[in-house]
Amino acid sequence: MYSVSERLERLPFSSFHFKLLIIGGLGLAFEALDAGIIAFILPSLRQQWGLTAAQAGWIASSTYVGFLVGALLSGMLGDRFGRKVVMMWALVLFCVATFANAFATNFHEFYLLRMVAGVGMGAEGAIVAPYLAEFVSSRYRGRFTGALAGFFSFGFVLSALLGYLIVPLGDDGWRWLMMIAAAPVVFLLWMRRSLFESPRWLEDTGRKQEASDICDAIEEQVRRSTGKPLLTPVVANQRASTATSEIGGSAWNKFAALLSPKYMKTTMVVWVFWISVIFCYYAFLVWIPSLLVAKGFTITKSFSFTILMAASTPKCNTAD
Repeated sequence: MYSVSERLERLPFSSFHFKLLIIGGLGLAFEALDAGIIAFILPSLRQQWGLTAAQAGWIASSTYVGFLVGALLSGMLGDRFGRKVVMMWALVLFCVATFANAFATNFHEFYLLRMVAGVGMGAEGAIVAPYLAEFVSSRYRGRFTGALAGFFSFGFVLSALLGYLIVPLGDDGWRWLMMIAAAPVVFLLWMRRSLFESPRWLEDTGRKQEASDICDAIEEQVRRSTGKPLLTPVVANQRASTATSEIGGSAWNKFAALLSPKYMKTTMVVWVFWISVIFCYYAFLVWIPSLLVAKGFTITKSFSFTILMAASTPKCNTAD
């Protein structure tokens, strides 16, 4: 009997995988939309609530405080309860908190709700790529993950366009922007109901029959999509089949393995690149509109410049 990995590895890229890419990519795009709109809301909040520079800084960072908590927890929760369960509940938390944020009346309410939304956003962002990549053969996985990350840039562009069009409409423009950011997530939750739980995770947790049933369903979809018979799975050698079992035990053991000599170089490279990318996306773009307004630009003109900067990011991201 073949393992889940052996069965999934022989599958060609098909409409099944393309559907995963679109559904997962939309989640990252909406996440970037929600993260990006704070840049266009912040100037209005400073004027309406008379925020100090320190308070504006707290609001700008509120999402990312929650983001850190959600990202740290999502991996452990995903290993314990399943990837799909954690991803779906993260989306619910993100959507509800973002919608409630539209009705905040002061600095403290806004900060707390943004932090809660950030927990959902961080959990979603951290788990969606590994979850979806578990359905894809290793020969397509790098391109699949790269294309998935490309959706993030388009979310920032959309946040800039919506900020430009909606926030200047009136004092409550920022509230409408928050509600608009939450609305598409409801549609995405409906779309994601059809996704399978990761068969690799099910197999690792001993639920082999469920994993086999999901593989049967995936293989049938791929067979219908390609119109060709599937190749016979190739039995992995012992070294390859035990590679994932080398890291086991508690969440701490798994984290410690990333810092072991075997994985240290890869871990450092990934951390450096992601810190650089996140700094460009969040620290830079979030503050640009406020800094331009402080220099005497109108809100509308500052948003126009930000749109141009955000629009250049998809090319940079997809080029990677």
